[in-house]
Amino acid sequence: MRIIAESKKKTDKVDAKVLADLARSNFLPEAYLPPDEIIELRDIVRERVRLKKLSTSIKNRIHSILTIEGIKYDNLFTSEGIKFLKSL
Repeated sequence: MRIIAESKKKTDKVDAKVLADLARSNFLPEAYLPPDEIIELRDIVRERVRLKKLSTSIKNRIHSILTIEGIKYDNLFTSEGIKFLKSL
């Protein structure tokens, strides 16, 4: 791959020729593709992170609304706090 960067003129034609030569001589590096189970686990982790960010955002909005309304309550998201929120 360094050959492409070292050529004086970098055009698609030069790139294609160099890549073809590297592929023909088996010097073209292979890309890593993780197994399907790893890809699936990564997707699950990404979704969990997204949901946690959403949860935190909603909790912050609830705190903000209560502050604006002048309502003070500690530990809103415990079982007692949730009962308090439902009573509102």
